[in-house]
Amino acid sequence: MRWLIVFFRNEAKYIVGIWFVFLIAHFKEYRKELGIGLALILFLLFSINHIIFPYLKITPGSTKEMLSVPFQQTARYIKEYSDEVTEKEKEVIDRVLNYDTLSERYEADRSDKVKDGWNKYTSKVELKEYFSVWYQMLKKHPLVYAEATLNNYYYYLYPGKRLATNYSYSWSEKCMDSVNKRGNQLNMDVHYPVKLKCLRNCYEALREGIFNLPVLGVFKCVALYIWLLLIFAFYLFRRQKIDILCWGIIPLLASVGIAFLGPCNGYYFRYVYMITVALPAVLLLGLIDKKYRWIKMNNAGTQILNDK
Repeated sequence: MRWLIVFFRNEAKYIVGIWFVFLIAHFKEYRKELGIGLALILFLLFSINHIIFPYLKITPGSTKEMLSVPFQQTARYIKEYSDEVTEKEKEVIDRVLNYDTLSERYEADRSDKVKDGWNKYTSKVELKEYFSVWYQMLKKHPLVYAEATLNNYYYYLYPGKRLATNYSYSWSEKCMDSVNKRGNQLNMDVHYPVKLKCLRNCYEALREGIFNLPVLGVFKCVALYIWLLLIFAFYLFRRQKIDILCWGIIPLLASVGIAFLGPCNGYYFRYVYMITVALPAVLLLGLIDKKYRWIKMNNAGTQILNDK
């Protein structure tokens, strides 16, 4: 079920779109069926985001969520080369991101505070002017932009000391309390079932105990899943198993690409849920396919010998 979470996230349309482009390009004999399937999925996503969510008064995502990378690059540039920023550039950036506090809000591995300065009333013209300034700064100090991006996402590839953050029941209970307070006028009461509290505490203690054991803690390392995915994708490409590559690996690679455009580094596990849940099944099916091909080849050889 966690794999289906992607359909309720903003990146769903991009992952599905990229996935089906590869499927339609490779499985030519099924283009009509795949085209219909893509149309139905996009209609579902459109209905969720533009009909169901507005009807339920669920706030849509902000434009700033798609701009983590350039915003973070601008913030690092200003932090290191503020003396080279012209008055005109300051004005343009200020209309989008609040220039005065931008360098102070900069955190190397998370862009949330930088995005918090986003002016939600920014017009398309102002955003276009910002990207013009962004590009001019890129030409002056491209290394700063590379550093900003690498610092923001390196834990997706580097199996360092910091493992993925645990989302405990106590933490989620605090979040629900906060939501209930903000929705006090609506008499909101979001909470876990009281009768299951003992069971939840036992499960949480078991989960944390297992992942704190030697070796098993590696499964909380996001980089492990990313590297397994990349290595297996290369293996499938090298072995020319394009079928499995298209239907099993492409959507996961698309999810990785979107994670590299997000606000946080790789110690937030929720950004790779789709990968961690689906990857074991894809690996298993890839190995089963290999075994099936080996048996088929051996059976063919046995049949030839029998015929002789």
